[in-house]
Amino acid sequence: MRKEFKFKKAKGITLISLVITIIVLIILSSVAIYLSLGNNGIFNKAKEAKELNNKQEATEKINLKITTAQMNKYAEKQEMPTLQELADILYKDNEIQYVALETQVASKEKITVGEKTSIFTKLKQYPYEFEINSSLQLASINGVKVASNNDKSNEYSLEETKTNETWMGKPIYRKTIFIESLPNNTTKTYAHSIENIETIWINTGKSFMFWNDEETAPIPITHNEDVRGQMEIHVNHEGIIISTKTDRSSKKAYVSIEYTKVTDNI
Repeated sequence: MRKEFKFKKAKGITLISLVITIIVLIILSSVAIYLSLGNNGIFNKAKEAKELNNKQEATEKINLKITTAQMNKYAEKQEMPTLQELADILYKDNEIQYVALETQVASKEKITVGEKTSIFTKLKQYPYEFEINSSLQLASINGVKVASNNDKSNEYSLEETKTNETWMGKPIYRKTIFIESLPNNTTKTYAHSIENIETIWINTGKSFMFWNDEETAPIPITHNEDVRGQMEIHVNHEGIIISTKTDRSSKKAYVSIEYTKVTDNI
């Protein structure tokens, strides 16, 4: 008896399908490479973000050094330092690479400002050169003029200033209070003399302590209720209350308070 065998047709990928698949994969790979390595790619975006963050950190450091010099002079003589005095302070600062009268002069020499209206300085840790004008404000970074809306001169003002931020729909005001050194187990209230306060708090990011030695770098106040277990800071509508647990007679502080007012409408 004769047997007949039927063979099923083998199903497989055709040459045309294979070519199309390869083309699609090449296109997808090209898109992925472009998104990663192109001008607007992931790696470039990450690099730009890191650069922006470094520049902001360096700018904050320079602004804090300028503000510390201003507050030290104001606490001592109730006046702001001159550009020459600021240049002398920066010259002694170990974090500063140089202070110069002209741009891109990378030498650590003491300068005489004279009739110059600006100085140039650079931090050792960052690749940015800062120009500081006679008003002790940043004028340029690496030759690029600082925009007016980036002016940080009022961030630590001893006078009331309005920030560009809001809280619950109301504008936020800021004022910095100078805190004198206190001996052991002392409590003192510093009146902030601000009327119509609705909500008030301490901006710990802009508050700091430092030793009476002006060359010492400031120590950030990391918590408004317990500063390294040695000083307590509280704030209310009447004033800033400072209490010491151990002898803090060798330190002073600047505390920045922020607040909203009942007189401002939402």
